[in-house]
Amino acid sequence: MSVKIAGLTGSQIDALEEAVQDGLVPESLTYTATTATYASGDGKEAARLVAEAREKLATKHGRRRGHPVQSLAAVIRKFHAADA
Repeated sequence: MSVKIAGLTGSQIDALEEAVQDGLVPESLTYTATTATYASGDGKEAARLVAEAREKLATKHGRRRGHPVQSLAAVIRKFHAADA
């Protein structure tokens, strides 16, 4: 099973890219300029993985407004909605 979300912003992609570079999400989560695909499970699992990565990135960078890590909340919501 896989799930794909679309309409992602530059900030959301930047945050996903940082999570991938830091090894916080599995390689089965891939992204393009406006989409993200999780190839190893459903939207709930993808949302959980992104939420865990968000917490680790927030610990590393702080919870400052304007940092791309803050935009991962929308990515988590989109993955949850993909299962609905």
